[in-house]
Parts: sequence; structure tokens; C-alpha cells
Amino acid sequence: MARYVAYDTVHAIATEQHGLLKATQATAAGVAPKSLVAMAARGRLERIGHGLYRDLRIPESRWTPYMHAALWPFGAVGFLCGETVLGLLDLSDVNPAAIHIAVPTDFRARRRLPPPGVVVHHADVPPEERMAIEGIPATTVARAIRDCAQWQLGPALVRRAIEDARTGGWITDSEQRDLHGDLLGARSL
Repeated sequence: MARYVAYDTVHAIATEQHGLLKATQATAAGVAPKSLVAMAARGRLERIGHGLYRDLRIPESRWTPYMHAALWPFGAVGFLCGETVLGLLDLSDVNPAAIHIAVPTDFRARRRLPPPGVVVHHADVPPEERMAIEGIPATTVARAIRDCAQWQLGPALVRRAIEDARTGGWITDSEQRDLHGDLLGARSL
């Protein structure tokens, strides 16, 4: 693949992902791995992790750290989860100090630490519990609320998240009833 065509391919991928791309995505699009190394050497790309690059022509945005967290797991996909989902969608009054991602239970980082400020949870996320926020893989709001309740988020914040999610159209009436019953039914609030 010609040098400029290769960069155009990489740039198109990175444009859709807040400036980031995995080497495996570039390879799948026909870009040779050595071309990525050459682009990094020429200052077009920055290698920010194992098999993970940032296109330097695309400015960082509010969403770049979240995409970085989701693309970090080599050989897997990370899903924004828990308080991170609630915080990004302004549900409840949560203000997470870290970006929470869920990776498959069989994922092992093997000496690769997550990016700073990222908390990794091992959990399999079935397709029906997946969505995207600004193109970034995430769990559904209902799943995020359940995760928060399991991780000991206070009952008042859980209740507020359920109410805000219903008001915002993120969950259905049925999901609201199920969440209230499952998560708040046994608690006296």
C-alpha cells in the first residue's frame, strides 16, 4: 500500500475513534505493521501502548481518554461501565475519579498496566448489554446501574440514577421497575 494511501486509511480509522487506533484495525484495513512504525518515526502517529497509536493530526478531545481506555486491552475490547457510564450521561450525582472499563473474564494484561486513571473490572458483557457513547464501547445504562449497586454505590445515588435514566429515556418502564425491585426493594430508604 502506498505511503499516503496507508496514512489516509489510518487517519480515517482514527477520525472515527477520537484520534486513536489499534494496529490490528490498521492491519485489517490493509496497512502493513511496518508502515505504522514508519508513520510513528516520521511523527505522524504516536505509539501510546502495545499495538495502540494516536494520530497526531487529530486533536485530543474530552472523549480521547475514554477511547484510550476502551482500546487499551490488547486482543480484547474494553467497555466503559459503572460510574463512568452514569457520569458521562449525567445520571445521578456520581463523579467518578477514574475511568471504569469491563474486560472479558479471561483477559490477562500480561505486564501491561492500564492507562493512568483506569480501573479494570473482569466481566463478560453480552451483546444485549452493550451500547456506545460517542462511538466508545460501553455497557447499557441498566447494566451500569446494576454494576454500581454491586460495587456499593449508595442507595440514594442508585435510586437517583434509575430515575434520571428513565427520565432521559435510557431505560424503559419495565427496566425501571426491575431495577427498583432488584436493587432497592430489600433496602429501606
